[in-house]
Amino acid sequence: FFFDLKKELNQLSFDVLFKKSEEDSATLYTPNTIKAFYSETEGVYESAIVSVYELGAEQDVFLKCLIKGEQNLYTWVDNHLKEYFYLSNEEVELQELIYVENKVTKTDRSNIEYLKKVKRYIGVLQLAFKDCPSVQAKSAKIPHFNKMALMKIFKKYHECVGAEYEDLNQQFRKVRKKSKLYRKLDLGLIVGTNTGFFNEVYDSESMSLLGLSYGCLINVYLPKSDNRFAVEGRFIMNHLSTYEYVDEASKAVFNPSIHLLMNGYKEVNGIYGNQRFNLKIGPVYNLKYDALEALAGIGYDIAIKDKSRIGLSIEYKFFSFLQDLSNVEANNQLGLNITISAF
Repeated sequence: FFFDLKKELNQLSFDVLFKKSEEDSATLYTPNTIKAFYSETEGVYESAIVSVYELGAEQDVFLKCLIKGEQNLYTWVDNHLKEYFYLSNEEVELQELIYVENKVTKTDRSNIEYLKKVKRYIGVLQLAFKDCPSVQAKSAKIPHFNKMALMKIFKKYHECVGAEYEDLNQQFRKVRKKSKLYRKLDLGLIVGTNTGFFNEVYDSESMSLLGLSYGCLINVYLPKSDNRFAVEGRFIMNHLSTYEYVDEASKAVFNPSIHLLMNGYKEVNGIYGNQRFNLKIGPVYNLKYDALEALAGIGYDIAIKDKSRIGLSIEYKFFSFLQDLSNVEANNQLGLNITISAF
């Protein structure tokens, strides 16, 4: 079966989509219809009915398995992105590790607001870790009640008593990283338009231009960056389409350039697949006029079937280093580009 995410990752607590092949339609499963599911990139999930202290009720969810051993640790995330944790062992089927923070206002005249913390998880952990007094003592002093802190204390317990355990979160985190980094190279095409103005004045009139850009690119992701940073090289041909010529020196009809940009990516959840913001900055070498310019831009990429992407970016060339281009070409050019490439 092929695994498919529905909406955001936290929605895996409530339902999941599976399909027999990439071409088939997906089938929706809930905790009431299947006992468990497994994904090579997201891990192991088991259906369960759990009690929720804050809700004062029970909830049907898919629990994600974090630690499997003598003491098991599970988690699930609600629609408000709040994470809940549960412990189970031979004696306890599923018990919530309760930690709640509430703002409370005193009823006296001072009306002072303070933070009330309910830490019932401490008693549960101390009872579970009674075979290892050193870990039992540390469980009451967890500095931050979060997934990493809980997993660390669970692993310390198993190491203390010499029991075998599986760190499933670490295992599947490595798989996710590997699946994201399998492609280190993007090849693509780029088309766009740009506009600008001359910095100097000819016959007391400033000149403007409108241009068409097209070219190719290669995008190389940096090692160990989880596809968050990349170096992008581009060869761009700029064709000035509307522009009143002043003299022969200003006829920049076809103007090739080479771009070397540093890209930073931020993935976001969206209804159109894997999406990400893109910030870029770097030098542009103008081949026609032997000039070095600076470029900065921001873009937005959308994945297409996880094999290709289409991106829209706004870019701004704002400075020339080697020589002044105002007599022959517009400085301070603003461009709008569309990129199509492998994802």
